[in-house]
Amino acid sequence: MRTLLLLVVLAGAMTACTASVLPVVAEGDALRDDRLVGSWVAPEGELATVTAASGLTYDVQYVEKGKPGRFTGRLGRVGAHLVLDLSPADPAPEANDLYRTMLIRTHGILVMDSIGAILGTRMLKPDSLKAYLERLPNAVQHVIVEDWLVLTSSSADTRRFLADYLGRPGVLDEAMVWKPATSAVTVGTTGTAQIRIASATPNAVLYVNGKVENLISAARDVTVPAGAVRLSIRAPSCQPWDTVVQVAPNTRYAIGRRNPRC
Repeated sequence: MRTLLLLVVLAGAMTACTASVLPVVAEGDALRDDRLVGSWVAPEGELATVTAASGLTYDVQYVEKGKPGRFTGRLGRVGAHLVLDLSPADPAPEANDLYRTMLIRTHGILVMDSIGAILGTRMLKPDSLKAYLERLPNAVQHVIVEDWLVLTSSSADTRRFLADYLGRPGVLDEAMVWKPATSAVTVGTTGTAQIRIASATPNAVLYVNGKVENLISAARDVTVPAGAVRLSIRAPSCQPWDTVVQVAPNTRYAIGRRNPRC
């Protein structure tokens, strides 16, 4: 059990030492706000690129110190707070079934103070939450693995707990302000990287930085310049699928199957 929970924790690396095994924002409670879509830069240079994905989810690529991570985001309300539920995208799409069944992608939340010309986000203070649960251990089901606090209650119970807890003073970090990134903001401007991508749309064509790369169908690796890379998949009579990703030199980034809207 300890080994499994450690794998759970490792799969939730953007959650600042606090994670939930189950979604905080359920599929039926998800919201769409197109103002969230775009590339955003934080004061210390972290970069987040948000694109609309299937259903009411978002694809979030987060780059910190040149190292990328890809997440699935779902926007929703927890009590009086607007939050973004983040879980890592498949960290090992090429791995065997045994390995993948032991990786459970946990969920962390960003509290969204503002969405518009800027993004204002805050995260839970792990030490405050640990101290609170030491005083009231039955407030919500949880376990502690290494330095991680993992909430193990049902989604509904976790939401009820957080709806109350988020309203308490001193439980959130200071706000981080994200500003729109410009085309000059890049990560790793020299070298190349590999992007693995596929499409199920007949006669789909992959464009890289506005230029035709080739027809795209089965999953394959595409060599791209490191830094900000504009990708587009286009097909006759379809609306293109477009995104911008940040890739560090000598890395391999799995995007998966993406289809134009036909």
